[in-house]
Amino acid sequence: MAVDWKRGIRLLRKQFRKQGLPDYWHKNSPKIYQVSQHAIMLVFYRRCCRSYTDFVEWLPNSKLPEYLRLKAIPDEGTLCKEEKRLRPYLEAAAIMLVLPLLPPSFVAGGDMTGLQTKRASPYYIKRILGSYSRRGFARLELIVWKKFIIGFELRLMRKDELAMVKSIWPKLKKKPTTLVYDKKGDCEPFHEWLEAQGTRSIAPVRKGARKGRIRRQLLKNFPQKMYGKRNRNENVNFVFKIKYGDNLRAYTLKGRRAEIASKIVAYNLWARLQALLHGLFNET
Repeated sequence: MAVDWKRGIRLLRKQFRKQGLPDYWHKNSPKIYQVSQHAIMLVFYRRCCRSYTDFVEWLPNSKLPEYLRLKAIPDEGTLCKEEKRLRPYLEAAAIMLVLPLLPPSFVAGGDMTGLQTKRASPYYIKRILGSYSRRGFARLELIVWKKFIIGFELRLMRKDELAMVKSIWPKLKKKPTTLVYDKKGDCEPFHEWLEAQGTRSIAPVRKGARKGRIRRQLLKNFPQKMYGKRNRNENVNFVFKIKYGDNLRAYTLKGRRAEIASKIVAYNLWARLQALLHGLFNET
């Protein structure tokens, strides 16, 4: 565990250094914590604990303060505030962690999953408040290669899945040569748009569909073996929700986006550490 933690801390520091993350937000700051220390603590918080309070109580009993050379233990409010300030750096670090592993050409999969925005059950709300409240869901679109997340977007309002893919696409540091999607991706304009981007689009053709050049090609010769790689999306969704929860604990839009960013950094970091460990075992 110590080796994994130290290696993970080194990877995170390297990525934050590449982004030009300052040591301190202001020249007149108290200089008790470095900004990178807060960022690394937030990643470990998402990995190891469920709440800021649990993390603050767990931190003194772990080796993390020693590895980070902390002068003091931060409080919950400081971590919450810093997570929102660090969101752009966390979002970039989540993708940059995976970028060196991507081959020149690869197959990626797209899928959307839902996250609850209200932790209390409708039954509890009705019993306490006397009125029924429908549980809300946020939409999280993920672009996945193997077990790594290479692109993501969070939406609290309704938005079409394919429109979310189009908004993620310019943010991808390296574009896949093929994108597989479920039946939602069976759309000729979407196929043509991906073709214009230099990416092959694969999605099951709906029953009875005949219109569209690319759809007819897929109907005639569907690459089932390549489409089978879309199962990785389901695996990533399952592992992500099991480990990091299927709900959003923050209440504001800014807080929820920062929460997702730190969770995806933690997910990609440990996925990379596991891949590195697996590679070391294969070498011996």
